[in-house]
Amino acid sequence: MTVMRLDPEQRELLELVHAFAVNEVAPRAAADEAAGAFPADLMAQLGSMDLMGLPFDAEYGGSGQPFGVYLRVVEALATRLDDPPATEKAEEKLREFLRNERRKIQAALPEAPAPPSKPKSDKKRK
Repeated sequence: MTVMRLDPEQRELLELVHAFAVNEVAPRAAADEAAGAFPADLMAQLGSMDLMGLPFDAEYGGSGQPFGVYLRVVEALATRLDDPPATEKAEEKLREFLRNERRKIQAALPEAPAPPSKPKSDKKRK
């Protein structure tokens, strides 16, 4: 697996995006989702922060960042869109699924033989 190392400018960019996600996206994500509203104003802010063209070359209006940086920016924004109750329901469903799968696997396994018992000696040690 290749690990992408960030330079100081890229780390600063991600810190800016995390702050934006925490301060601007997260507080209203659930309400926008419930209302079915598209956050056009947030998209405009992302554009004014030059985040919409991250992976594109400067000649096309972008900033030429590696695609990995762009993906980290998208991830930082997306993680603030989680609806905790929905996430908790999904986690519980996953736990239930895993419990059921474990039961199926255990039922399919042959019974483990009992450990051999130690023969009891009639002779007492002195």
